[in-house]
Amino acid sequence: MSTGNFFHYDSKYIYVPKVFFEEADDIIFDELSYIHNEVERAIEKIKIPKGYDIYLSGYDKNIKYKIFDNNLFTFISIFEYDTDITNNIYFGFIPGYYQFGNFDYIIEYDKYSTKMLDKLTLKVCNTIEKILSLYCYKFVVSVVASSGETLYKRVK
Repeated sequence: MSTGNFFHYDSKYIYVPKVFFEEADDIIFDELSYIHNEVERAIEKIKIPKGYDIYLSGYDKNIKYKIFDNNLFTFISIFEYDTDITNNIYFGFIPGYYQFGNFDYIIEYDKYSTKMLDKLTLKVCNTIEKILSLYCYKFVVSVVASSGETLYKRVK
């Protein structure tokens, strides 16, 4: 029995850092940290409407998703002051099952989320994907065999 190499959740593509294909092993973590920090900086620059806020944290004590690398993880909380409603995004690097790894995010929408809060959450996700597109190759799952073996196709 086999399995796919990459875990994929809410992002449009499987974002595999280009550094895995270009650099020596000893500088890969530095490059992954740089990509992670670039995403955080881009999120911090998002124009936030009055009555809303975005919080970034490297740690969430209630984290459910243990798949993320602890050193390359950000908990993103998008908050609406009037209603106390929060949407959360778990963003980070997920080590591959066999080799390499990929960046991804998981979105948790509050069941009472408003249209504006959802719009702001989508804006954060689009920002993440825009930055990842600069530093990563994009892949999609092409074929999954009954044994679990997975073929990936690179997309432009």
